[in-house]
Amino acid sequence: IDAHVHVVPTPQSMERAVRIFDRMGVRTWISLNDGSVNQQRFWGHVEMAKRYRGRHYFFANIDWRGHGRRGFIAKTVRRLEAAVKYGARGLKVFKHFGLGLVDRNGELVRVDDPRFDPIWQKAGQLGIPVAFHTADPLAFFQPTSPQNERYAELSLMPEWSFHGDDYPEHDILLEQRNRIFARHPKTRFIGVHLANYPERLDIVTQWLEQHPNLTVNIAARVPEIGRHHPC
Repeated sequence: IDAHVHVVPTPQSMERAVRIFDRMGVRTWISLNDGSVNQQRFWGHVEMAKRYRGRHYFFANIDWRGHGRRGFIAKTVRRLEAAVKYGARGLKVFKHFGLGLVDRNGELVRVDDPRFDPIWQKAGQLGIPVAFHTADPLAFFQPTSPQNERYAELSLMPEWSFHGDDYPEHDILLEQRNRIFARHPKTRFIGVHLANYPERLDIVTQWLEQHPNLTVNIAARVPEIGRHHPC
């Protein structure tokens, strides 16, 4: 099972993906970049779930357009209900929430903003998990210099850097996210990429102990895991 996949929901892309999955022995996969019910991408995944029944599953996403306006939260909750009705098995929240989404004053919206609590609460009522991608590798929040362990990568993709006053610090973002876990004990959460702190497995362990409603996956963080001394 590969529980963290990003696949374009077209027949051509899926056929290629399935060939790869079959070659690697992956029987079931879960796609996480699947849009909202008001977006064409979502319906593409609905069709792919029918075509690859029992193999292809998908999570819904939030369409952030119009956030802050009256009725946005209620609309998002209704869309989530509809998404589950049509087969979505969870909700994935991308790092744009915390690192890109701004309010009317141009200020970044906090991850723990209580206005969005009804969304996380509804997920719990629907019995689906919420997968949070908050922050990124720790190196992306450090100066882009030859001393940065991912200097070559950040030099090629400077937009991946979140260092500087325009962004919250790495640990502050994760503290905000964890407050949501605490406020919604009846909702299950998935901290993708080892809860976005693979550099500190001791801290991730503390979070798992503090929040029984939290699980993690190891997607795209195997190199970080490999640094740690085996227990």
